[in-house]
Amino acid sequence: MLTSLDHVRIRALDVEQAIRDYERLLGVGSRAPDGSLQLGTTGLEIVEARNGDLADEHREGVAALVFTTDSLDVLGDHLGLRGMGAKRDGTRLILAAEA
Repeated sequence: MLTSLDHVRIRALDVEQAIRDYERLLGVGSRAPDGSLQLGTTGLEIVEARNGDLADEHREGVAALVFTTDSLDVLGDHLGLRGMGAKRDGTRLILAAEA
């Protein structure tokens, strides 16, 4: 099943300001090359929220919790049996926000 929380994805209208705010809040002063912050074994990825639309992808806040697993196939089957269908996308398993 799930083995750990890999990273949290957060949407922000001003990505650079959000990164500076989280660096100050969490006491983290270094970024990965992609701009994400590493907090022990868990990362914090801040992505741009597009302004002017009410769709979920355009709102600020937590966008996703990304977990690691030993087997995407086993986890996909497990979620499907519980009515939380996930879509396989290469090496990722995408679970709808409603789930």
